[in-house]
Amino acid sequence: MNAEISVLSRKAVEYWHNDCDIHHINPELTIAINKKRKTVVYAGNWDRNTNLPNGKGKQYKSIGVCERDGGYWVDDTFYSCGKVSYKGDWKHGNKEGFGYNWNLNGCMYKGNWVDNQYSGYGTLFDSNKNIIQKGTWKGGCIYNGYGKKKLKDSIFFMGDIHNGYITSNGDYYNYYSEKLAS
Repeated sequence: MNAEISVLSRKAVEYWHNDCDIHHINPELTIAINKKRKTVVYAGNWDRNTNLPNGKGKQYKSIGVCERDGGYWVDDTFYSCGKVSYKGDWKHGNKEGFGYNWNLNGCMYKGNWVDNQYSGYGTLFDSNKNIIQKGTWKGGCIYNGYGKKKLKDSIFFMGDIHNGYITSNGDYYNYYSEKLAS
């Protein structure tokens, strides 16, 4: 394993190598099939040197709240895909670059990724396509822009965030999304 790969999440590497059967359909398409569920969990570009997703691709889950792809034929057997949970760029098995991610609760993130985390410019939408957070992300959290930030004791701030800190431009809410007096 080269030095670049050794810094990857051990969990991600173990998943792709131990839990999946890899089928190289053609130079642009590789299919990863979960050995237990017998469903496609990845379809797209693949780095044959690292044996990990790398480039454009889609990650699938058997449950979720997003678009559905039909499936793929591999060696005369059809494998269903379930629902897309991530569609975008990969680098050595991690989400890296631009992509879309759908969560089980129906939220969707559209934006940039670094090492499987929201990083750079992006927008988080709720299940009704309303913007929850928008701006620059760092380490998976909103850093500069507009968004919701959990404080303490189930109190949330919704408003402008600058360098990871809340500003005076916003409101405070309780766990039930009820606005608190300023």
